[in-house]
Amino acid sequence: MRRRPSTPSKQAEAVRESLAREETGFVPVESDDPTSAWVREDAERRALGECAHDIRHGLKDDAKAVFSLDRAQLDDLDPDLAYPYVTSRHVVKYGLFGYDLHLVPMEKAGEDNEAELRENYPRTYDYLTSHRERLEDRASSWLQQGPFYNVFGLGEYTWADYKVVWCRLGFKPHFAVVSTVEDPDLGEKPVVPGDHFMFVATDDEYEAHFLTALLNSAPYQQSLQGVASEGKASLSKTVVSKLELPEYRDTPESRRLAELSMEAHDVVPEHTDVSKREYNRTTIEGLEVVQAEIDELVERMLTEGSVVSGRGRDSS
Repeated sequence: MRRRPSTPSKQAEAVRESLAREETGFVPVESDDPTSAWVREDAERRALGECAHDIRHGLKDDAKAVFSLDRAQLDDLDPDLAYPYVTSRHVVKYGLFGYDLHLVPMEKAGEDNEAELRENYPRTYDYLTSHRERLEDRASSWLQQGPFYNVFGLGEYTWADYKVVWCRLGFKPHFAVVSTVEDPDLGEKPVVPGDHFMFVATDDEYEAHFLTALLNSAPYQQSLQGVASEGKASLSKTVVSKLELPEYRDTPESRRLAELSMEAHDVVPEHTDVSKREYNRTTIEGLEVVQAEIDELVERMLTEGSVVSGRGRDSS
């Protein structure tokens, strides 16, 4: 059967749709590196929006010489109060590159737990008391409230099952999920983000990985470049809050993004047996493949509006 010719109005509509598809430009994620990933300009713009999550500050104590521990000190203290602690040198995209050990003598900032500490953790209390003058001389008014060993940036959010972390100083948009680590001396302990870090806390593993995939994707990385260039080149709470970071909705696409982030987090530990400088110079093929799928999926979700709406292709 012969196909009826298109009417002029239908032909015009098809042309307009074609032009609409073609007129969208593409920009490189790294503006000075045309070999980096390229993203659609409309996807980049749609990565800007509303952050539906609280962004927290990492643990601040202003007394590194007191709270930072080496393994030899663990025998003289109470290991229950020692935790893996990440600083700016420890996080790469989708993973940890080691950690320090840190004394955390309370569960939340300002907690009046001195009597409990003295009774249940006497070695740690004696250690802190031996540094009392140093601790009381700290300048921050936040640290002068509560017990003399008070810290800042510590609360229920610190102990969440999962945390999406990034270094707030400088512009290195590397985002990773941290949870617990199996330490040879401490056993399994939750990771505590340090003073240089911001993070989003959640008890939902899929939500943590969904957000990390978004933040590490090419459209979001390009948006961060643009936002950060408007002020100081850092990844402050103000900068990251300008991104579209919705609550997690369990759609096929959102779930796939989370699973891809999980895959990336499985790849990274296989390549951390070298110096961080060597790691940064290495192209990890398995990670590149996962990242390419994340970039493509996020770009499609942004241009279709499904990042915000939560509507996946298989959703009703």
